[in-house]
Amino acid sequence: MDIAGLSKLTAQSLITVVSVLGFMTFGFATEEFEITADRLGVYLPVEHIDNPKGYAEKEGDARQFHPKLRPPVDNRELEIDQNTGMKNYIATEGESWDTSTAHIRRTLQACIERGRKANGLENSDMWEAFRLLGTALHTLEDLLAHSNWCELGLLKMGHSEVFCHVGDNVKVNSPNGSVPPLITGTFGSADFMHSMLGEATDHLSEASVSDLSKKMSELKNQDQSESPIAKLRAILGRIPSSGGDQQGAMDQGDQIRAKAFDFNPDDVAPEEVQQRLLEVLKWHDQVMHDITKTVQNIPGLESLLQDLTNAMAAYVYTTLEPWLTPILQQSTGALQEGSAAVIDSDDQYEVFNNPDASDPSHSLLSKDHFGLILNEPAGKIAMVVVKHTVELIVEAWYDHNKDIGATINQVISMRLFLLQL
Repeated sequence: MDIAGLSKLTAQSLITVVSVLGFMTFGFATEEFEITADRLGVYLPVEHIDNPKGYAEKEGDARQFHPKLRPPVDNRELEIDQNTGMKNYIATEGESWDTSTAHIRRTLQACIERGRKANGLENSDMWEAFRLLGTALHTLEDLLAHSNWCELGLLKMGHSEVFCHVGDNVKVNSPNGSVPPLITGTFGSADFMHSMLGEATDHLSEASVSDLSKKMSELKNQDQSESPIAKLRAILGRIPSSGGDQQGAMDQGDQIRAKAFDFNPDDVAPEEVQQRLLEVLKWHDQVMHDITKTVQNIPGLESLLQDLTNAMAAYVYTTLEPWLTPILQQSTGALQEGSAAVIDSDDQYEVFNNPDASDPSHSLLSKDHFGLILNEPAGKIAMVVVKHTVELIVEAWYDHNKDIGATINQVISMRLFLLQL
């Protein structure tokens, strides 16, 4: 959640949309997959090692939109620390601003504590430990994806025709002489809006607002001669030992669907939509978990499980369609409006024209997209970082004698070691 979305939509509406996008991606939306306000969180530049320059400059204090958004930017954050060779917002801890390294420390501390509390069991503590681990890994990966690390590496390997996304006068002292600093790009709310709309050229996932609207429209226009619940009952009838509990669940599904169509779409609060959404998704997940256990124990029923999965998804989308359509229409309009607010071209290209500039834009610097030549090397190095970090953290989950702070320092040291390569 960020300024562009929160200025047009309520936090609850955004949570609702992301919940259904999560369902599109994972097939489940409750328990370990449930989207809550805390799990979704808000956009914080430190989580992505984004340069905060210009953040909320026009709006003022971003916390007017959500109390967890970051405070106004302190210009000292944008300065280069000669001791680390990086911008202050990346790793200069102990000052009045937050840093990416401090964020990693906090996240991994909580991750190890929850992992130890889980005690090796598949429960809510373990789910949260995995989520926190993923959050920290995301930030660690972004060191490669969102910085000029690869370009600096090419320079060190002896290549000379390499642009490091800073002006020619921007240098730091290193053991190998004067070199460009490690920096990341500015990331405005428009970039977030583009990703939500699905306007990027490479789609690893189809979970975007426009895809969701299209999917619901397609299912709504399909042959409705047989209701979704009737289709589900027919499939259940083909499953051996499909007892009364499952038939009772279908009756409950009928009741939920009836309530979904008995309302005034112009008089529905986002909280009520979220409540109805959770009711449908909890029903779906419980039925799928129960039936999957039955089907998995009977050889030869894999295709039947796929039929059931498709029918259940159709039920969910068509049941939610009357509730979600108004929110999706509102969301799409807000996102399209936000996506037009592209960063000023002068700021975007300053590093090419100003020898003292050191704040490139994210879109020109990042290695995120598959078509970029440095995407593959950045990804392969990120894999090494992920493997190393996961091994350290999982070991700390099960060995309570391992000092948490020392373990986290090893992770951070690996990150800083990469800068010396």
